[in-house]
Amino acid sequence: MRPDNWQLEEAVMLIDLYFRTQSLSSEQVEEEVKKLSLLLRNRAVLLKKTIDERYRNINGIGMQLESVRYLTSNGTAGLDCPSKASESALQLYRTLPETFAQLVNEFNDRYKALSVS
Repeated sequence: MRPDNWQLEEAVMLIDLYFRTQSLSSEQVEEEVKKLSLLLRNRAVLLKKTIDERYRNINGIGMQLESVRYLTSNGTAGLDCPSKASESALQLYRTLPETFAQLVNEFNDRYKALSVS
């Protein structure tokens, strides 16, 4: 299965996770990554996407976080493979923080409360 490109609303959540976890322990970061993975997988199922065990899994999210680190460090750290959505989400975070926060809240409202069987 070919992986889907990251969508802006997913990347917003990734950027949010990146900045929220800066001062957390590695165990706490791992727990937050698991939560985001479940949330993104839940979103995909609710949107009727066909997913497998690799879709937005913990390892993939970790890799995406490293690409965000690359962006935030101006290329001095992390992985040089950021998605266009991550670049756009980071720009939104930096230039329109209120809109960014609203998108995070809307995403959580839309997908967190809904459970998938």
